[in-house]
Amino acid sequence: MQPLCHHDEKLALLQFKESFIINKSASLDDPFAYPKVKSWTLEGENNDCCSWDGVDCDEDTGHVIGLDLSSSCLYGSINSNSSLFRLVHLQSLNLAHNHFKYSQIPSQIGNLSRLTYLNLSSSMFSGQIPFEVSKLSQLSSLSPLEEMTFADTSFSGDLPASMGNLGSLIALDMWSCNLSGPIPYSIGNLTNFVYLELSNNSLAEIPESVGDLLKGLHMLNLSNNILTGHIPPSLGNLTTLESLDLSQNRLSGEIPPQLAQLTFLEWFNVSHNNLTGSIPQGKQFNTFENSSFEGNLGLCGNPLSKKCWVSDSSPPPPSISKQSQDSTGSLFEFGWKIVLVGYGFGLTCWSYNWQHCGYKKT
Repeated sequence: MQPLCHHDEKLALLQFKESFIINKSASLDDPFAYPKVKSWTLEGENNDCCSWDGVDCDEDTGHVIGLDLSSSCLYGSINSNSSLFRLVHLQSLNLAHNHFKYSQIPSQIGNLSRLTYLNLSSSMFSGQIPFEVSKLSQLSSLSPLEEMTFADTSFSGDLPASMGNLGSLIALDMWSCNLSGPIPYSIGNLTNFVYLELSNNSLAEIPESVGDLLKGLHMLNLSNNILTGHIPPSLGNLTTLESLDLSQNRLSGEIPPQLAQLTFLEWFNVSHNNLTGSIPQGKQFNTFENSSFEGNLGLCGNPLSKKCWVSDSSPPPPSISKQSQDSTGSLFEFGWKIVLVGYGFGLTCWSYNWQHCGYKKT
């Protein structure tokens, strides 16, 4: 028989409930939202917190190990002295799709050292990611943090270099988190990564060695940032990569031919950058459509309609006959023909290239 939950944890949950206002507009982005904490009470038969909606307890010890209050219509702030941080046995915490009044994530989140799953997406947090988040894996050798989701949260500043301390992290979703600056090189310490979502931020640079460090990556999305520079050739070392999205940035240079060796790549998008040169051919690149490359005026080759121009050797100059040499007027007239033909050819080539620039208004 499952033991009753611990009294101190029951009180901590009730205090956490009382710190919020139930407001349906706090979870408007989820049509299935409902206030889970309404079932939390000390009255009647439903006074065992292990039976409360959103609460999961260990079958042997009765400790609260899981708390899923996603889309629970919670409105309010989580303070540093919140009773939430007394639930020290938590392994999973999901507070997504609520409204925490643009408050900062308290540094006390680092006290929940047993967390293996943390989801704070679309929860109206703001400010910087606390350094203490990086301690979650250091404080627990048995069950280090494996998945962290902050998507659509109004953070500010750089992606913390301390993220590199989360050595057992396998998935990180920070889509649309208002992050800026370069992607820290310390992210290469996350050797267990399989999923990295950093799109819709203001990140500015991809580490050159990213492909040498995150070799287990299956999905990488850096679209809709302000990335500059070249696409690192080391990305060709991500041999398990299935999805790569670098679209809507300011990347320049050529697409590294090494990427054609990614045999598991099913989704590839570099559209709307400043890329130039020929598109690599062969293997997976033969399966990608025009939309994967559009918006790069300097790109050419399949599947784009713009062909890559290769200059042929110049034809030998026309010989001037002896008869024309005898007449200065004839030579002058012929010379102008040469000039005009040459000029006309130049205009034709320039016009031809201009028509095939692949320009598309976005």
